Amino acid sequence: MWLQIVVKSSRALLAILTLCFAVGCSPLNFSSKWSTSGQKGDIKKGVSKEVMMQVPLTKEEVKEPVREIERIDKNKILRPKGSRLYVGHRGSLLSQGEQLFEEPSLSSNGLSCATCHINAEGFMPSFAKPYPHHVEMAEMFAGVKSIALDEMIQLCLSRPMATRPLDWGSEKLAAITAYVEDVVRKEYLEKMANSPDINWDEIERANAAKEKKTGKERNTKSLWGR
Repeated sequence: MWLQIVVKSSRALLAILTLCFAVGCSPLNFSSKWSTSGQKGDIKKGVSKEVMMQVPLTKEEVKEPVREIERIDKNKILRPKGSRLYVGHRGSLLSQGEQLFEEPSLSSNGLSCATCHINAEGFMPSFAKPYPHHVEMAEMFAGVKSIALDEMIQLCLSRPMATRPLDWGSEKLAAITAYVEDVVRKEYLEKMANSPDINWDEIERANAAKEKKTGKERNTKSLWGR
């Protein structure tokens, strides 16, 4: 029993560290020497493929072959053309999304969205931009250079939360997406209002361009970025 608890806790911690490395938060001092196809880096023995603590390598470890980050199939996280998305009452979706954001049963390792993003923490400055946009984690793990919000949620489910993506037409996906867009992102923007890390002129131009493209109608297409 205790062994199972230790194993599950270790997996959950590893997943948290992996996501923090990917999105730029830093509970520990991580090295940037990660490796993907065509990029070499050293992976400390005993640490995951994605994460390496910044500690000296022994001579034996330096001789070990470089291992690559395990990519995921981008087709599993990119919304297929013609997908019929769930459309429901906005208030109901936000209420359900708040619960799902903190629900560890969505994952296979005990993580929830709030594990890494409680109080709108753990995001890169690009989170301030309207979707779709470039997200470092998406490019690193799936080779995707521009991603929509619901697609990013599917990536988080697939990678740090180690589970299958939700159905594109599911109410759960619609609820989480609505909650992140209307509540979490708003909280992040308020928190980062005076941050020098965000180019607010660029954000305003991006918002204006998106509003011109989609209009003021708040439908699923304009809200989620594709």
